This record gives sequence, C-alpha cells and structure tokens, in this order.
Amino acid sequence: MINIDKHKKKYLILSSIIGGCLLIISWPLKGVPLFSLISLVPFLWIIDYIEHNRDKFIGGAIFRYTYPGFLLWNALTSYWIWYATAIGSVFVILANAALMSLTLQMAFNLKKWLGSTNRIGIIYVILWICFEYLHFNWQLSWPWLTLGNVFATMPSIIQWYEFTGVLGGTLWIWLINILIYFIIRYIYYKKYKERAFHVYVLIFVFILITPIVYSLIRYRNIPLENDNKVKVLVLQPNLDPYEEEFNISPQDNIAIIKKLINNVNAKDVDFIVAPESNIQEGIWEDEFDSSYSVNEIVKILKDKYPNALYITGASTYKAFKDGEKITSTARYNKHYDFYYDAYNTALFIDTSGVVGSYHKIKLVAGVEQMPYQNIIKPIEKLAINLGGISGSLGKDTIPFVYKHNNAKVGVGICYESVFGEFISEFINLGANILFVITNDGWWKNTAGHRQHYSYAALRAIETRRDIARAANTGISCIINRRGEILYHTNYWEETAFVATLSLWDNKTIYTIYGDYIGRISVFALILLILIDIIKFIIKKIHK
Repeated sequence: MINIDKHKKKYLILSSIIGGCLLIISWPLKGVPLFSLISLVPFLWIIDYIEHNRDKFIGGAIFRYTYPGFLLWNALTSYWIWYATAIGSVFVILANAALMSLTLQMAFNLKKWLGSTNRIGIIYVILWICFEYLHFNWQLSWPWLTLGNVFATMPSIIQWYEFTGVLGGTLWIWLINILIYFIIRYIYYKKYKERAFHVYVLIFVFILITPIVYSLIRYRNIPLENDNKVKVLVLQPNLDPYEEEFNISPQDNIAIIKKLINNVNAKDVDFIVAPESNIQEGIWEDEFDSSYSVNEIVKILKDKYPNALYITGASTYKAFKDGEKITSTARYNKHYDFYYDAYNTALFIDTSGVVGSYHKIKLVAGVEQMPYQNIIKPIEKLAINLGGISGSLGKDTIPFVYKHNNAKVGVGICYESVFGEFISEFINLGANILFVITNDGWWKNTAGHRQHYSYAALRAIETRRDIARAANTGISCIINRRGEILYHTNYWEETAFVATLSLWDNKTIYTIYGDYIGRISVFALILLILIDIIKFIIKKIHK
C-alpha cells in the first residue's frame, strides 16, 4: 500500500474540521439550522476521495479522516456534560464521535463488500439512520445529536415531523447533502450540460422544497385551540442542585412552593406542575401518607385548589417483601436485611393524597443506571452520584397516563423528552396533554439546558399535543402543538406562571408507527447483507 502524501492528508483533515464547524454553527439554540443541509458535504468529499483512491490508503481511512470533524462537533455541542461529570463528558464526546466515524467506515466496508459502484451509495444513509436508531434503543443511548434535532428552533419548516419524527429530518439532511455534493462535482468538472446534472438539480429542488411548502401550509392552518381546555400552574423553584436541592429541608422546600403558588394567586387551576426531583424527602412508597411533603401539598390543595392535580418529581423507594421477586436493580440494606429499589418518580397528588406514580423509564447511562448491569453488576457502584439517588435505579416497564377530569396526562421525566417514539407511547395510552418535568441545573448556564428545552418542541410537533415544561432552574415553558414556544421563563430565576392549554385526542402517523424509518433502515441493511450472502453462495455452487 502507498500512503497518501502529507499535502492531501492536510486537505482531508481540513475538510473534516470544516464539516464539524458547519454542524456546530447549525446546532440549537444559537445556530443556523439550515447550515446542516451542507454540513455533510465535506465528509462526503472525504469518503468519495478515499473510495476512488483506495490504493493510497491503509485500512480505517474513513474513520481516521472523519473523526476530527465529528470530535469537534461533539466536543463543542456537548461540552456542558463536564459540569455534571468530567470523566463522563470525556467518554461521551470521544465515544460518540468514534461511533459516528465507525458508522461511515462500516458503510464504506460494506459498500465494497456488496460490490456497489455507485458514488456515495445509499448504504451510508442506511447505516447512519441505523446508528441513530440504535442510540434511541440501547442502554448506552445518546440521541442528543440526532441530525433531525437540528431544526428544533425552526418549527415552521418541519411540520412534516408528524409523519416521520426526527429520523425523517436525518434522512432529509443526508439526501440534500448528497445531492448538493453531486451537483458541486458536476459543476467543478464542467459537466453541467449533461442530462444527469439536470436530473440531480430537479431532484434536489423537489426534495428541498416539497417538505418546506407542506410545512408552511400546515403551520398556517393547523388548529391551535379548542373548547376543551385546562389551566396549568407551572412552578420553577430554582434550587441549585449542587448546593440546595438535595440539602434543603422538607419544611423549607414546602415554604418555597407555597410562596410561588401565592405569588401567582390564580383563581382556579386544573394542574400544578413542579419539576423533577423537587421532593427530596426519601419517601417509601408504602408510606406516602407519612410524608411531610405530601401531606403539606394536600393541605395546599384543600385550602386553595381543591380540584387540582399536583404533579411533582420525587426520589422514592420501594421495599421488597419476603417472597417477592427481586429486580436486577435492587439494593441491599445490610442493617435491616432487606432489598429495595430506588426510583426517579413523578407523583400525582390530589386532596386525598398520592393517587398515582410513574417511575422514569429512560434512564441516563452512567448516572441513573449502569448499562447492561446484568453483565457488569460488579462495577455498578461506579454510577455517578448527582445528588438524590445514585446507582442503578428501578423503572417502570410502560409509561403511565393519569386521567384527571377531561384531561389524560402523560409526564416525561427529563431525559425522556429526547425520545420521540417513547413519548408517543403516552399518546397511544390516551394522553391528550403532555408535561415535561426536568432538572437542568446540573449543566449550569450552558448550551445543554437550552438544547434540552428546544427539543421539547419536536415532541409537540410529532404528537400534536400542547406541552407544559417545568424545569427546576429553567427554562420552563409552554409549547403549542405546532412547536411554538408561547411563553418561557428565564434561566436561574425563582418564578411561577399560569397558562391555558388545549386537550387534543387525535393521533399522528408518527405516534402510531413511531421510528419506522429506523426499523426500515435496519431491515434494509439486513436484506442487503442477506442478498449478498445468497449471491456468494450461488456463485460458489456454480463454480
């Protein structure tokens, strides 16, 4: 093998860095999302150059030359994880960038194995979508940088996410980038008079314009209100998770809640929504009636809002009785000789007490669970302690929807709001309104909490539900069903507000079928491999 000369190597690395920079400046909240439509072009040039100069490269060239750009993108959009965990942030940034480059390297190898001669074959798109789909579904999930998330701040052009979800956005970005790359090549080599060039231009215009035109029409015409409304009081207590939230006494915490509610002084509300982990009393689930916080909330409701449902985050525990099946996440109390599970919980409280609870399902790897703990149980104790409950948490198996008067509410806890198909499960269980409760103060005033806040708008479009978001330190907000932020608080302020939301019972294509684009991509990948295996076997037989 002949190594590529240093001059060309610099161009490949520079191209990778340019691609990374384009992805960075396209990303929410301050980026320009439309840059994503050209952000993959530099990576495509790297792939194309290596594909047509194979004899000049040793193995793994795609990985090596795309990695700098993906590393730069991951580092400058995910750096904020450092504030929660230094080691974890380094691992996430290095590993996720490596997975991205590995995906393209695998596509390159598979394309060669399949004997495809097409320039920048569709196999790259299929593999990338498989990679993003994997990130939604395995225990090391990190779908934060799913390409389709980039348009979270431009709801007017992505109303079609109600059909496809964010993976449709990923597919759109890849197709546009590939077509732009082909067009640039034809222009560079002065082949713009060829018929193929005009075909590419027409396809490019069609794929670019059609979704946008549909979106603009849908955006202007979708109903935003109906007669079935609820009034929601959102609390933002603004407790510093590093200093106050997990050290404050239940009495002081309730005092803040009372102050926030009294400051708003709304005449009547249907829901009061407090953020994730707002109650840090260490409540045993068979002793809700003994909880100071729960009893005080019941008093508030009886005194001020007897018809309201209070929803709040809490750290709760369940003790396993003798003979009861012990879960894989159970912890052992040596002093009292019993097993118990710990949960990140959403409590539903009315004037009679706790009437429902939901245990967070989509747990953060390395913080709320050790991935594949059945395999690596001995190192579970290394799970990062971010206050409240650390180690692997217990979880529910299906989402929980609670009916209150005409409303059927689904509550996504923090990280869960990044998973479109998962949030759709609440809709399929009957939810006609969605709440998100979260605690983003771990990341301080960085892009992290702003990105998380913006992603909730994607869930509103995918499900066509109004959303109220309660964040401990902000940003709390109200989002309508077309993904518009109607009202938002500032970061790091103690505040509360009341908003009126409409209840909607329709289902979108996406809520019914979920991430079908991901499943189709996995099926297509398997099918391509099987076809090639069959071809290989037939060829062997004929020989």
